[in-house]
Amino acid sequence: MQSQIAKTYDKYAKQYADYLEQRLPQCLLTKFISLLPAKAVVLDAGCAAGRDSAYLAEECLAVKGIDISKEILKIARKRAKEDNLNIVFRNNSIYKIAYKDSAFQGIWCMDTFNHISKKEIRKTLKELRRVLKKEGILFISTLAGEEEGMDQLDYMPEKVFCAEHNQPEIEEELRNAGFNIIDSSFDQPEGEVHINIFARKL
Repeated sequence: MQSQIAKTYDKYAKQYADYLEQRLPQCLLTKFISLLPAKAVVLDAGCAAGRDSAYLAEECLAVKGIDISKEILKIARKRAKEDNLNIVFRNNSIYKIAYKDSAFQGIWCMDTFNHISKKEIRKTLKELRRVLKKEGILFISTLAGEEEGMDQLDYMPEKVFCAEHNQPEIEEELRNAGFNIIDSSFDQPEGEVHINIFARKL
């Protein structure tokens, strides 16, 4: 499934990058930064074209970005170079992150869980927790709902695997994985209901 998702985003990398530029989640980014120490080392897990990575780097955080799409990472690297930002991007799956234990003080996951099935939530959170320092901050934003399966998104003409998640269930998974919920809320950008969760590693 991950290979199919990667191939689809490779094919429509430019369209997706253009779509993302219209949707900077500035309030959420600002809250995330406020929960971190100055110059924190953070991971943008599912960084896409580097929009959020760039914002975090401009706020003097040390940013690493990972994504499964090689083509979209080319756009992210080009952007960082043009903006003179020192961001390290890697072609890497969230299921097996190529960083050592406790490498990060914060992890940002904007819409990444939209492509993670319900049955894969537990192993994903376990891996995110592994690379996060004690007391580190994890942010997750994901589509709210109960559906999962192949779907056609606004920014690409081909179907790709998508998953919606239930707020109580994902909060429970976070607690079981060793996180404390700091804040959990909903927003509705462009008609899509998202769950936004800030959590701290215990």
